[in-house]
Amino acid sequence: MAALSLTILAGAQTFTLRGRVADAGSDPVPGASVLLVNTTRTASADANGTYSISGLKPGTYTARVVFIGFTPQEMQVDLKGDMTLDITLVETAVDLKEVSVSPRSDATLTQTIGSIDRDLRPVQTAQDLLKMVPGLFIAQHAGGGKAEQIFLRGFDIDHGTDVYLSVDGMPVNMVSHAHGQGYADLHFVIPETVDRIN
Repeated sequence: MAALSLTILAGAQTFTLRGRVADAGSDPVPGASVLLVNTTRTASADANGTYSISGLKPGTYTARVVFIGFTPQEMQVDLKGDMTLDITLVETAVDLKEVSVSPRSDATLTQTIGSIDRDLRPVQTAQDLLKMVPGLFIAQHAGGGKAEQIFLRGFDIDHGTDVYLSVDGMPVNMVSHAHGQGYADLHFVIPETVDRIN
């Protein structure tokens, strides 16, 4: 029975791989990732460049060390006990590939807000209609006779001069208008008569 217990204890023994990640000038590389290929074991270097991966069974591992701006390193590690592995990374130019964003040819940039949106939200004014537009916020401007203050995704669009509004194809505002009262003013719209908002 004693021999069986010793065998179980030896089989459960695990080790720790630790070390420091630095550049060619011996400065630490905080945030460098140290991962053991074909396992789920990984660690990140701290502010001093040190890392530690514990709970490893004896065996041969491939350690891969990566960080943006440095050439990735791979090395074989024959782990038979606790081990210290210091790694020096070599700086390299970062070559980012071009990113091109374009709409699909069949995509439309308009979104229709239909009658169901109007039915689910109380609509009493043209302001309430515009509030349905995602990212659009309206605040009543002080004093009468002025269009509301409009913000689109956090940007002030100056009473509507910086956004195009039209009703049945007729422009409500013109981008060439100077600052003044009444531009982008939708007070003439009767909300109950609106079919949809694009």
